[in-house]
Amino acid sequence: MQRCDEALISKLPQLKGHRFIDDYELSFRTRTEAEDAFHILEACLSEYELALNAKKTQILELPLPLEAPWVTELKLFNFRTTQVGQAADLSNYFSRAYSLHADYPNESVLQFAVARLRSVTIDDSNWLMLQRLLLLCVAPEPASFPYVLEQIITRKNAGATPILGELEDIVNELIENHSGLKHSSEVANAAWACLALGIRLRDEAVDAISHCDDPVVALLALDCERQRLTSKPLDKTLWSSHMTADGLYDEHWLLAYEANIKGWLPNVGGVDYVGADPNFSFLRATGVHFYDASLAAPAPTAPVPTPTLPTVSTFLGPY
Repeated sequence: MQRCDEALISKLPQLKGHRFIDDYELSFRTRTEAEDAFHILEACLSEYELALNAKKTQILELPLPLEAPWVTELKLFNFRTTQVGQAADLSNYFSRAYSLHADYPNESVLQFAVARLRSVTIDDSNWLMLQRLLLLCVAPEPASFPYVLEQIITRKNAGATPILGELEDIVNELIENHSGLKHSSEVANAAWACLALGIRLRDEAVDAISHCDDPVVALLALDCERQRLTSKPLDKTLWSSHMTADGLYDEHWLLAYEANIKGWLPNVGGVDYVGADPNFSFLRATGVHFYDASLAAPAPTAPVPTPTLPTVSTFLGPY
């Protein structure tokens, strides 16, 4: 992306704007300038086999509101403190959030709606209702699941009881539905939820996750099996194929290294390829590891670690 920035600036030296990771926001004096820049950026990206997301790219005329209207509406929603009043407010709030999600399908409406509840004190009698309303966000917007987990784990650590049966349904469905689509983030979030809350993976989810060729997913799944959270043994054929010297230097290096030092997968041919490699043997000898099992699955009496989540963007602009 830095190369794209350089190419864009060289062609448009008076350009004003910024890029945050892979999101550009650029400003121009006229619509013609904006359209010219659109085509130049498109050409720059294509050189690196990248492309603009047509659904999220638009030219808007200034002045614009400083935040999206759905953000303002959800931010200004008030929750009463009485049990009955709060129950009605939660029902109305989520009903409106679901409707806004339908109106703005390409924006993080449900993620924001869930994160907005961080500052709300929930009456104990409304906890069951809140959990079910939270879980309804996951199917239409799987990216909201970490924020849902944050709400559940924070309150579990404070003494509330999570509805593990319904959570088990959600995590298994996420793994079954997203493994084949190679949606590694969704699968990894679901697998970590199993470790954090002691949720069991069913047969169909075990089969699906075994074919997900992602190192983070593989490590989480292997840890689930180690914690006896799988209904049957994982099929480790795919992951075991990366346990080689070459595996340390391709996109599966994390699995090749961590599964070796933890003894979770056998080395191909019985050769200790980590010990034979001067770089990775140094890491192993000095106790370096990247997957912390104690944070993935806490001790029974320890608080569950809360996920570290990015701030949900509320600025009106390209996403």
